[in-house]
Amino acid sequence: HFDKYTISSHEVKSEINDQPHGLETTLQGARNRAKNAFDIAHQAKPAFSIGIEDGCLSSDCLGNRTMNICCACLYDGNQFYFATSSSFMLPQDVSKIMQSENIELSDALYRKKYTNSRKIGSEGGAIGIITSGRLKRREYTRQALNNLLSIWKMEQTHDLP
Repeated sequence: HFDKYTISSHEVKSEINDQPHGLETTLQGARNRAKNAFDIAHQAKPAFSIGIEDGCLSSDCLGNRTMNICCACLYDGNQFYFATSSSFMLPQDVSKIMQSENIELSDALYRKKYTNSRKIGSEGGAIGIITSGRLKRREYTRQALNNLLSIWKMEQTHDLP
């Protein structure tokens, strides 16, 4: 997707809680990151920026369980585009401690002894732990990015209203 672009990376704030809950909040975090990255890079006149945010989802259908999802947002200076990865259910004991103690997913996985690392986000991520390494955070995030860039490219090549 990026053959003709120069890529730069910027740490930007999501302007939401460290552990977003709900699809709306998670999408907003990705949107805020995309906009903030665009603003930081404005002197370089970026073609677009991308923000990524992982969050937790709850639903009456899930009972007391929680799911995790990766949301991605592309901002081209005018419009925002969104996509997500697949989602996955978290272990019941992890969901329970996250809800009862209002802690982040990585902390809950550590405290429930699913990992010995406190930095799972920079490693294989929660998805890496749950799938025993069959799917890692990098590939999981790539799903969201491929979905995002596909719709953006489609709209760039068609004269859509």
